[in-house]
Amino acid sequence: MGVDKSTVRRRIARLENDGLLPREARFGENGRQEANFYYFDGLVREATPFAEEALVAREQRQKQDRKRRLRKKPNLELLTNKDGETP
Repeated sequence: MGVDKSTVRRRIARLENDGLLPREARFGENGRQEANFYYFDGLVREATPFAEEALVAREQRQKQDRKRRLRKKPNLELLTNKDGETP
C-alpha cells in the first residue's frame, strides 16, 4: 500500500486513544500473545455520515455529467459562398 509500518501503528494507536477502534488482546493456551482483535463498530459509526455525504456528492456529479452529455448540441453547417463553393 506504500505506507510504512510505523505509520500504520501510529494511526491505529490514535484510533484506539480516540475510542474509535477498541482492541482486545488475545492469548493462547500457552500464555503467549496472539493477534489482537479489533472492533470496528465505533469507527464505522463515526465514518458513516462522511460516507453518506460522499455518496450524495457522487450522485450529484453523475447527474450533472449525464445532463451535460444529453444537452442538445448545435448543428454545424458548412458555409458556402454565392456560387455554392466553400471558401
